[in-house]
Formats: sequence, structure tokens, C-alpha cells
Amino acid sequence: MAYRRLVQHHQTHVWQFVCLLLSLYLLGVLYLNVSYLVHQPQRAGGRRLSPADLVGFDYRLYSLFGEDFILGRYRPRDCKPRKNFAFIKCMKCATETLGGVLRRYSYVHNLSVVLPVKDKIYLGWPFPMTPLDHRPSGREYNALIEHAIYNGTFMRSFMANGTAFLTILREPGDHFVSTLNYFNVFEIANVSVRHGMEAVHEYIRNIEKYETIYKRPAAEKRYCIPDGFSVSKNLLSQCLGMPLGFPSGTPNITDNARAVRQYIKALDKEFLLVMLMEYFDESLVLLRRLMCWTIKDILFHVSNVGSYRSKAARRPQLSPDDRAAHKRWSSVDYALYSHFNKTFWNKVGLQGPDFHYEVAHFRQVQKAVTSFCLNIAKYAGSQIEFPESFWSPPFNVSSSDCQLMTAPLLPLLKKRHEELEPQYANYPKVKVKRNYQPLC
Repeated sequence: MAYRRLVQHHQTHVWQFVCLLLSLYLLGVLYLNVSYLVHQPQRAGGRRLSPADLVGFDYRLYSLFGEDFILGRYRPRDCKPRKNFAFIKCMKCATETLGGVLRRYSYVHNLSVVLPVKDKIYLGWPFPMTPLDHRPSGREYNALIEHAIYNGTFMRSFMANGTAFLTILREPGDHFVSTLNYFNVFEIANVSVRHGMEAVHEYIRNIEKYETIYKRPAAEKRYCIPDGFSVSKNLLSQCLGMPLGFPSGTPNITDNARAVRQYIKALDKEFLLVMLMEYFDESLVLLRRLMCWTIKDILFHVSNVGSYRSKAARRPQLSPDDRAAHKRWSSVDYALYSHFNKTFWNKVGLQGPDFHYEVAHFRQVQKAVTSFCLNIAKYAGSQIEFPESFWSPPFNVSSSDCQLMTAPLLPLLKKRHEELEPQYANYPKVKVKRNYQPLC
């Protein structure tokens, strides 16, 4: 009997403790919601919205993190926004989405941007960039965004002092699958299977055969890709300027592991930040911090997503055998990604304990903005007003911001350049003989 009373007494205390914890949690949620209501703007004819009006935005999530982080007072950082940057776009790494962020920043801040000549969309890519590939300017260049093969010495010769070099990478196996689909490789290379992971498997099993067909001079529908260029072998490293034998006759260090390691270490010293596509939100928050930008600066609109992904398989995966075969084929890219995967998380680790809270906050803001912009007809003439947070002063996003976020900004940047410096609009005015001619 005494034992039963002891057990009952113990159970009573356990339930009291559970009820206390539950009460504290509910009080925290209530306090957070009341605190947020203080920050809610007054409605004026339906034109001013709070984030809570938008689908998917839930401030109650933040009770898990602590109110001081989310609705606390903004703490300005002791830094100035960096407005000089060169972004090296590696194909199929969410670079068009990120490029949209950087073009918008350049447009809003009236930066001098390195722009492709005439109607071109690349800065010489995939050939080495030359002065003939970009429009001259009387202004100092602040930003380089369009596709170009990295050449630090050449790019620093015309970029502003203190330019920050940036890029983003993707896990090489997933990158390989995306690239094959995007560049229509299965059709061009006449692969016996044309769709799905079966086609990828067939390509890997006979990769040298299909590579030869794809790269041949007679290949059709190979948009923007010159003869002899591989989109399946070490494409990430190629974009970052590693000497891998293209164009023909240039040095090739593919099989020199020591030289590859040295080049990767040199890149590590030259780049302020190498982001990871798989951790896109974390990459943007880290970019914001290192560049001393605002949360509004890094809001994005998803662009150029591959249509080959089905609802049933959002991320087609290589089999272990196919991945091993691809790793042998594209070993330099795997070494590149492995190195910068480590450095990325080292940089995150230096950011302090609030970094992941900011990522969660940014995701909520991005969800609200995406919902707002997708329903722009419904919210025409309106704006969302975001209250002050630990990482940002109050700011708003209007319907015009949505339009700018989704607009094709390269033509707008070219138009502005032509208005400011019309003498360079048709550069070069005469055709210049070159060893190779970029297609796009």
C-alpha cells in the first residue's frame, strides 16, 4: 500500500511539471502574438498588409527561438554595404535565381555592371573572357554577374578595388543529372533511352561514346555550346577557370591531383564566399552578412528550374554504381565540391548562435513575399510591412518590388547603359578576327 501511494505521489508531481511546462509554452505563444500585434500596421483601404495576412507565415514558430531574436530591437552592424562584386555563374547551380538577386541589387543601387556586347547573354563563356566580350564604360565597374569563365588577374584589371568574388556550387552528381537534361544531351548524343534516370544510367555506362557524339562538329541543337566542349565532365571547375584542356591546345591538369589541389586552395583565398545550392537559404543569409546587405536585398524569385523533375521524384538520384562511375569521370568537380562544402560550414560556424535563427526568420519572410507576389493581381497597389527584427530594421515589399523581382533585368541593365553611354551600345563596331567566337 505504501508503495502504491509513493507511485501515485510521483505521478502527480510528473503531471504537475508537464502542466507547468505547457502553461509556460502557451503564455510564450500568447506573449509573442501580442507583441507582434503591437507591430502590425493599421490598414488603410486594404493597401497595407502584415506578413500574417499571407499564406504560410506563422510567427508562433518563433516562440521556440525566443522573442528577443525575432521581434527584438534591430542591432545595426558595424560595417558598410559592399557594392563591388564579381559573381561567377556555374551552370545549373541556381545561378539564375541568385543572378536575379544580384541584378536587382545592381539595378536598385545604380551600379556599373559588366554587360555582354550587343545582343549576347554571356561574357565569352565557355571561352576565356576578353575585352571584346563586354561593353566598355566610362564608369568604374562595380558588378559582374553574367556567365564568364573565372580569371582573377584579368577581372581585377577592370573591376573596382576590393571586389568580392562570389560563386555557388552544387553536388556534382545532382549537377550532372540537371545538366544532361538542361542541355538536351540525350537527344543530341542520340542516347538509346531519352528520359528519366534510365537515360542517365545509359549515358554513364557508355559515356565516352556519347560524349564524342555530343561534342562532334556536326551535332545539331547544341545551343550556345561550341564544338569539343563537355557539359558533363568537370563543368563546375571549368567555369571557375581551372585549366582542363579547353579550348583545345591549352593546359590540362585533370590528371594531376596535386595541381588540382593547389588550384582549389588558390580559389579559396581569392573568393569571399563559395555558396552551396543545396543550402540556398543559408547561403543567402551568409551572403547578406558578409556583404553587409539587408534582408530585403536577398529576397528572390525562383528562375530556370528544370522541368524534368516529376512530382513523384522531385530529386532524381544517381544509383551508387552510377555515382561512383561519374565520380571517376568528373573527379575534379568532386574534389572542388568537397573542399568548399567544408569551408562553407566553417564560415557558418563563425557566425554565432543566431545564424540559424536568422535563416528560419528569412524563410518565413520569403514565404510571405512569395505568396504576396504570386497573388499580385489580388494585392495590386498593396505592400507588406515587415516589423523590426534582430537582423533588420522595418521594411516593406510592394507590388512594384514583385515586378522588379520577376522582370528580365539584363535587358533593363543594357538599356540603362545605352542611355547613359550610347557611344558603346554597338561595341565592337567592326568585326574583329578571333581565335574562337563565343556563340551566345
